Amino acid sequence: MPRVNTVLVPAFVLILSLSVSAQTTTTIFSNAALDGWIRGPQCSSSATPGIELSTVGQLRTGGGINESEPTFYRSFVSFDISALRGKRITSATLFVYQAGENGLPYSNANSIRVEVVNYGTSLDLADMCLEASSFDIGTLSSDNTIEYKSLDVMAVISSLLSQNNSTAQFRFAFRSPPPASSYAVFEAGDNTSGFGPRLEVTAESQPDLVVTSGSFNPTSVKAGDPLTLSATVQNIGFASAGPSLLEFYALTDPTTFAGYKIGALRIDPLVPTMSVFRSLTISFPSASAVPPGTYSLGILGDAANEVAESDEQNRFVLKSPQLTVLFACTYSISPTGSSFSSAGGTSSITVTAPAGCGWNASANASWITITSGSSGNGSGLVNYSVDPNPSITARTGTLAVAGQIFTVTQQGLICTYSISPESRSHQAGAEAGSVTVTAPAGCTWTAVSNDNWITVTGGAAGSGIGAVSYSLLANSASVSRTGSITIAGKVFSVVQSGIQPFTNTLYFAHVANGGVSFDLVLTNVSSTKSVSGRIDLFSNNGSGLAISLNGAPAQNTTQFLIPPLGAATFSSDGKGPLASGAARVASDNPVTGVVRFAIPGIGIAGVGDSQPLAGFITPVRRKLGGVNTGVAVHSVGYSGQLVFTLRNKSGQIVSNGIRNENILIDGHLALFINELFPAAATDDFEGTLTVELTSLIGKITGVALELGPNPGQFTTLPVAPIR
Repeated sequence: MPRVNTVLVPAFVLILSLSVSAQTTTTIFSNAALDGWIRGPQCSSSATPGIELSTVGQLRTGGGINESEPTFYRSFVSFDISALRGKRITSATLFVYQAGENGLPYSNANSIRVEVVNYGTSLDLADMCLEASSFDIGTLSSDNTIEYKSLDVMAVISSLLSQNNSTAQFRFAFRSPPPASSYAVFEAGDNTSGFGPRLEVTAESQPDLVVTSGSFNPTSVKAGDPLTLSATVQNIGFASAGPSLLEFYALTDPTTFAGYKIGALRIDPLVPTMSVFRSLTISFPSASAVPPGTYSLGILGDAANEVAESDEQNRFVLKSPQLTVLFACTYSISPTGSSFSSAGGTSSITVTAPAGCGWNASANASWITITSGSSGNGSGLVNYSVDPNPSITARTGTLAVAGQIFTVTQQGLICTYSISPESRSHQAGAEAGSVTVTAPAGCTWTAVSNDNWITVTGGAAGSGIGAVSYSLLANSASVSRTGSITIAGKVFSVVQSGIQPFTNTLYFAHVANGGVSFDLVLTNVSSTKSVSGRIDLFSNNGSGLAISLNGAPAQNTTQFLIPPLGAATFSSDGKGPLASGAARVASDNPVTGVVRFAIPGIGIAGVGDSQPLAGFITPVRRKLGGVNTGVAVHSVGYSGQLVFTLRNKSGQIVSNGIRNENILIDGHLALFINELFPAAATDDFEGTLTVELTSLIGKITGVALELGPNPGQFTTLPVAPIR
């Protein structure tokens, strides 16, 4: 794209004219109202304006009244040339009729010059010394011949029209001061003789193309951007204009029209007064063709000089605001990607771009956050963070930065496992426990027992954080044993103590916790020896019954050591749901014991240990809404069938008063008489209850409790063997 380095306006060259023109000759008479003469002193910096004005009659040009009064006559004529607008002048002649003279104004080879002035819409005395725009355009007359005097004024008329003037005004004066009281006489425009001043003008009607408006959008572009250029061209001339070329320029110097052509389009023929709007959208040239910078938009009509116009100087227009050409925005980022461990982290991306080039950054994954630099201009920095990966699966995300893709890869969690606790010790009885497994989400694990006396009861397989439950068979040996469970690749060790060689045993047929609490009180009867032993709690099915004693974790076996003549109390907290069973105390030396029950708002009752029996009898009574008797039975190392028999005070079995119940080894059963015999008439009853085990070698222990709704109605009843 060539750069325009020459002045395009006004130095246009006519190459080809396709306009339609017609040449005519027009006679224009002077405006009589503005013709006249003024007499005044010779004009100088100290001169006063004219002293005499005449706009009626003939025109006078010459010397003053007398020698002692050095004044001069000057004549003025005015022509309306507005009808010549839009035409090309081919000839123009000024005609003024010289009607005579007074004295000898032309002596000494004198002559009258013509000056171009502009005295406006009225002639006054000050116009005597009005400064001429053209002081001497030629000689109007140099002798006293009575005739039309003429002067070629084509250049003057053409110049005035090019300056959009509608009036041509002239002043006549002798080049040298003529003798006093001598002057030439010319016919004025108000003279009825028909010899008034006139212009004879030959002109061609021509088109005149002008750009009346123009625009560009947007006002800031870079290479490759679309730019819409538009303009309105009108023919304000008096003849039709042929096709023409309209050009758009990015100008570095509007005064010389220097710059770069950025677009062009053709304009169809236009008849007089017709206008046309045209636009085009270009892809803005590269920086090598139009360097970045600030430009004015220039629009040039008839750029190829195809149309001969009446005015060749009005074909261009300069538009503002200015057009800003930006650097072509190219972007790069460094680095183009990054890798993170499963823990995540932070990092940054460097953006390189020319100044003025804006950009944005956004994350395309929820686990990637832009912490700063989400937008910028020119070179800059994008800071971002990556969240920890909660999964064992690697993941990939991206950021869109300045139109570039930045890739983030993150490793999945490495499966690490831990168990808590890593080992545990248990008593010889059947017990249970649990182990907590800690692992990242998605990390799977298993739990496998390595010994037949250890059973995984829950959590044999899991993922992430979880728990493994297990149970132990009772150790019937007197020595401890060690086993293990492999959990999530870790070894959980289990140590179970053996049965102690205890020779003394106490049985308590009933203990309960939850809404009721109990204290198991043991006393060492030896004055010389300490006693050691353990307390085993049994549930209804003979398995271990875990109850918290003295605030310790709930378990079914509790060890104790009592000094000589000392005592130990083991108390439940009464919290939680009701749990009932039996207790067995085994020790290496004799102890005595009692279970003390407490029911809030009712009272406290104590009962000693129970002797193993084949069967027992106890008194019972019940009153509806009042006291009631309950019985608890515990089997001692055997299973079998229990036979419950309800008798009245006469020893007779009451109707529906027999019930059979199975009991497991070390099992327990506790019921009120109305629960044992729901069909018997026990609403107001008093009698006896016998309990017998059908096994020939089995033994049972028992206890009877009487309970009422009022405070103090809580006591134990005697249990005696059946003879």
